[in-house]
Amino acid sequence: MTVEVYGFGFPVPVTHPSFQLLSLSRQGGLAETAAERRAAIAFRIQLLNPNSSFDCGGTRQYPVRMTTPLHLVLVKPQIPHNTGAIGRLCVGLDCALHLVRPLGFHLSDDYVRRAGLDYWQHLRLAVHDSWPAFLAAVQPPRLFFLSTRGTRTLYDCAFQPDDALVFGNEGSGLPPHFYSDYRDRLVTLPMPGPHARSINLANAAAVAAYEFHRQIGALTPSPETPPCAAPPA
Repeated sequence: MTVEVYGFGFPVPVTHPSFQLLSLSRQGGLAETAAERRAAIAFRIQLLNPNSSFDCGGTRQYPVRMTTPLHLVLVKPQIPHNTGAIGRLCVGLDCALHLVRPLGFHLSDDYVRRAGLDYWQHLRLAVHDSWPAFLAAVQPPRLFFLSTRGTRTLYDCAFQPDDALVFGNEGSGLPPHFYSDYRDRLVTLPMPGPHARSINLANAAAVAAYEFHRQIGALTPSPETPPCAAPPA
């Protein structure tokens, strides 16, 4: 199995049999338990960026937690500076970014670098050849697709750790068959303004990712972070 690692400012093709082995159970089938799935994801994230790892449900095997246990997925993104800005967002939240080919740019593009600034080297990034390849590699327990065709809003969703937020591209949105295949998983962002058809991809990703963090991050507050002070009377 071949993957591409982006952790040092340039793409590196890597072939590693452990990717395939860790995605399988001991019986040779797909990982059957949540623990197996989370352990496989953890190893992949560690391999993609040796300085990071994934939250494996509190086990001591992986001492460094992914602060925000979220998979943010861009399907066939087209505009490099949007992907760069989303990469910077993922570094800020400490979550994983997944790109599904084909890409409308190369990740060495200057626009990606400028938008991501010097944060890009810290990004937990995986690039997948296709949507089935993403599903097979990550096996996310739940998927949420951001779309203007959604019948419920992002704020109606009760997120759980390891969920995946999926975004289409800037020109045509999600692949056409997604609207039927995942009809009950489409969610939208409120746009009460009368003249907007959609909002910028990077902005939408930021809104959605921080709503996920608001819900899930509140479950594990940092002991070093003091609570917000009450407003003055």
